[in-house]
Amino acid sequence: MKVDVQDISPCKKTLRIEIPKEDVDVEIEKAYDEVRTTALVPGFRKGRAPKNILKMRFNEYVKAEAIEKLVPPAFDKAIEEADLEVLRPLKPEDVKPPIEEIKIIEGEPIIFEVTVDVKPEIKLPEFNSLEIDKSEVNMTQENVDRHLNEIRQERASFIPIEDKPSEKGNYVTLTVLAMSEGEVLIEEKEKVIEIGDDMPVPELIEHLVGMKTGEEKDFSIKFPEDYKVKEDSDWEDITLAGKEVNFHVILHKITEKILPELNDDFAKDLGEESLAHLNAKVWNDLIEFSKIVQRAFQENELMEQLLEKSQFEVPEFVIEDAMNSIIRREQLEAKSRREPVDENISEERKQEYQTRALHEIREIWILNEVSDIEDVDVSEEELDERISAMAARVNREPQKYKKLLEDAKRIDEIKVSIWREKIFGVLIDKASQKRKLIIS
Repeated sequence: MKVDVQDISPCKKTLRIEIPKEDVDVEIEKAYDEVRTTALVPGFRKGRAPKNILKMRFNEYVKAEAIEKLVPPAFDKAIEEADLEVLRPLKPEDVKPPIEEIKIIEGEPIIFEVTVDVKPEIKLPEFNSLEIDKSEVNMTQENVDRHLNEIRQERASFIPIEDKPSEKGNYVTLTVLAMSEGEVLIEEKEKVIEIGDDMPVPELIEHLVGMKTGEEKDFSIKFPEDYKVKEDSDWEDITLAGKEVNFHVILHKITEKILPELNDDFAKDLGEESLAHLNAKVWNDLIEFSKIVQRAFQENELMEQLLEKSQFEVPEFVIEDAMNSIIRREQLEAKSRREPVDENISEERKQEYQTRALHEIREIWILNEVSDIEDVDVSEEELDERISAMAARVNREPQKYKKLLEDAKRIDEIKVSIWREKIFGVLIDKASQKRKLIIS
């Protein structure tokens, strides 16, 4: 069989396929043999009719059968020989002439053309040209101490104060009403705030310090034109800039935050033998977490560089299909959370989905290319090992847990996760250490 490939674009090819006359003749003979064994021809016993009689009666049928048997396999073989990855099924208009119009002329080959949408050739850079930070992960005692202090903060106790006024560092439970020119800006009941510089509005400190339990207080604050409420606070969306604000505050409760001492007893409360053991465990946990963070940064950097250095075209219909898939997935997730689903997507939002779809397609095509180059695959042993580790984390028997995952159709998801990890593992090994800028 002869195949000529014509490039229409990086993602569209036309194949001119020629099926040799010898193959055509063989298939026609097979078709006549099949007809002879089944056809009822007057004057002849079944299977005894001569070929010239069969030709007169079944010529067109035999040729149509031969075409059906020859053309589709020839197309599949041509795609394989040309090493093309077809992106969507053939449509009737892709075949010229149409299959029903292809004619068989004795002693001549069958010639037809097929135009197909294909995955473009993806040329990746040399993997050692990629640069990432591969330096050894380390952890200072300062980091460990900071984390131990966070644990202490989480396990702090709060002691009510009733016989003395509030001071900086206390936690107070307040009712707060803030108004400006008749507009209510803040209205909070039973609001717990630590009196300190991290308050949403630090200007309240001087008015809250010295108040006693049950006391009410009215005061005004003039805020500058460029004033901003502390970010990441409950009040960050409130605009106080340039306003004269009248506050009415009721202090319901004062508490003092008591941190546990950092000693062996504290460590034992956390299930460790001693403070030294707790220190070592925290250090190890922070190291492991830092490795996870570093790995995530490495993967992101590698993908960004691969995307930048591997430019290739993606057909519009592929982007459209991926976009619709993303939209359906998000709508299903919203429905599962019983959230409203917006069926009418704006053009601006649609453009965002298209950009996201293109990015996802380019990523997966690049990963597939790396996988092919490096022959990355996931064995059953690797899959079982991962599932066993997952089962151990939830204290389940591995085989029963695997059955649950199979029933939930999550096995492929886990395989893909392992596959991605292995691909990035190869890339990290082959990438070069990022050069550091030395400033003298």
